[in-house]
Amino acid sequence: MNILLKNLFLFPSAKLASFFINDSRVISSGWEVELLTPSILIKVTEDCSGLAFFSVTLAIILFFLYKKFKSFQTLWMGFCTVFFLVYLTTIIANSTRIVSAFYIKEISHRFFSVEIDSFLHFAVGTMVFLTFFVLIYLLLERLMNVIHKN
Repeated sequence: MNILLKNLFLFPSAKLASFFINDSRVISSGWEVELLTPSILIKVTEDCSGLAFFSVTLAIILFFLYKKFKSFQTLWMGFCTVFFLVYLTTIIANSTRIVSAFYIKEISHRFFSVEIDSFLHFAVGTMVFLTFFVLIYLLLERLMNVIHKN
């Protein structure tokens, strides 16, 4: 599972994040993926994979589809259709979390003398993932309204 998790979630998220962090490169080491920046080394570990976000998002969308259409056939078709879109959304959300945490850490070290990295990491992750959940919900609501009007 670790190799699959690394190749499907960790590496693509780190690679996309490296695009937005200047002079950074992605290094694969063991079960982890590391993002080497000029100022710090970011370890993207199994805990940072976004797998929980992927699972919850997929479950929410499938529940939403079942609730709207009341059919397991629709649910299966929805699963096949939505799976890849949820995966891409997860990679984008996780990359956003990595980039946001990096820049907030860079800014916070200029203003705070104490280490608040773990709190900031948690807060940034929570805000990014909650924002993506809200956006997904709003998009689903709008999509379902359009479908029901036609």
